[in-house]
Amino acid sequence: FVSLYIYYTVDEFQVTTNDRLEVGIALNSISVGRIGLISSALACFLLLKGHLKVVYKLLLVGVMMIGVTIMLRAGSRGPLLSLIAILLVFIYSNTKNKLTNLFFVLVFIALFSLSFDYILSFIADFAPALARRLTRDEGQLYDRMFYYEQAWNGFIQSPIWGKSLGIYRNNHLSYSHNILLDALLQWGIIGGAMLIGIIVSTLKRISISIQERMEILWFSIILIILLMGLMVSGSMYSNPEFSIALVTFMLLFEKESKILKFNHG
Repeated sequence: FVSLYIYYTVDEFQVTTNDRLEVGIALNSISVGRIGLISSALACFLLLKGHLKVVYKLLLVGVMMIGVTIMLRAGSRGPLLSLIAILLVFIYSNTKNKLTNLFFVLVFIALFSLSFDYILSFIADFAPALARRLTRDEGQLYDRMFYYEQAWNGFIQSPIWGKSLGIYRNNHLSYSHNILLDALLQWGIIGGAMLIGIIVSTLKRISISIQERMEILWFSIILIILLMGLMVSGSMYSNPEFSIALVTFMLLFEKESKILKFNHG
């Protein structure tokens, strides 16, 4: 419903535009694109989950199309990368045979690489702002590299305990746009190792939820989107929804795991 509201109240989403799109001062292009991705991903999940009446299927297909439209025309690269991450995680976790899953991941990567020019051509026609940022946005890339390098250099200067809470630029405190680099800069190798452990543990649980087709599978989708978003933009302290979603997912996972063990004897 949020996607429908955004699409039909912000006229720019209904036409091709060269600008990144936002919704007032509340939602920037990254947040809007993330909402579109979550809407389309959850609609797809519901569509594939069970038997639905034709009218509900058509409604979900419409929500998927509007969600993808919002995601692309918002002009942010993060949600598109999150979509790719969802596909890779689901392909790799589809069965318990890791070699088979890895083979299909490599096939997906090969097909994606071969068709990238066609995909980019479609995006250029449908969402020019995003296509421009995917191809020749050197200024944005340089800006991100500056933060990456500053965070890494800060970690090298104090690798055990970390150096500072952020990166100072023009008397403004900012983050590195990558939670791993943030952790290394702020907490050193100890904090970085702890965060890597949390991420690995989370991904293992997400993989299990996919293999077992758990009821919390839809929550896994949202968590992948939020996690991937923090890998390319934002930080944990500026995006508290990730921490809330992570704790909630862990509790729901443990509860459903106990139910599955009980049912399996």
